[in-house]
Amino acid sequence: KLPAFISATTEVIMYNSSTVNYEPRAWTRAERALGFTFAASPLFVYMDDKYPDEHLDLDRIVSSNPSCFAKDPDSGALTLIMRDPCGDGACVTDPRDKALLVELTSILKKAVPLNPQRIASGMKELDFGRARILLDTEHYAIDCEATMTRLCSQRTTLTSVGRTTTTHSSEIDAPEEVLPESIRTQETAFGWGHHRGIEIHSTEMKLRIKMSL
Repeated sequence: KLPAFISATTEVIMYNSSTVNYEPRAWTRAERALGFTFAASPLFVYMDDKYPDEHLDLDRIVSSNPSCFAKDPDSGALTLIMRDPCGDGACVTDPRDKALLVELTSILKKAVPLNPQRIASGMKELDFGRARILLDTEHYAIDCEATMTRLCSQRTTLTSVGRTTTTHSSEIDAPEEVLPESIRTQETAFGWGHHRGIEIHSTEMKLRIKMSL
């Protein structure tokens, strides 16, 4: 059932967690080997905890886990190394799963692959430790750039709104002395007074004055 399930998927996501060490888990490795064999998409999609807020540093990713990641010597793209679910330090949490994993790994090694990248590798059998699959990091970079652009736009908008608010506030709080004598007389006629306390009552009038100028 697992090969059929994987063959029906659109893409396989390879999640590189910074808080949980998933890679040594036997079933994690088996799922990746299944994707490398039966998934129609030739690439795994790379994701991690910093998506989509920080740009990827491929060299840092490789240096932090060289047994799992490597850079393609021709393109410099990030690749994932296929590691043995039944060896090479693999962890099995439930001993009852070991027999299933051994059987599944045997099937994967000799299976007729559907994944274009495994087909292109020319391997007659899946060679754990040597087999690698390219990781799609381009969409990660595109989404990060879109996030940065959106945040910059939001900061610009907030700054613009703040400046507009400050300008309006300074206009509303203009001292009563800048108003023409005729307007001050008109305010007095409405019983609003002559002194600076007039600002408390004359905001609406001042706005109307400024709009008419």
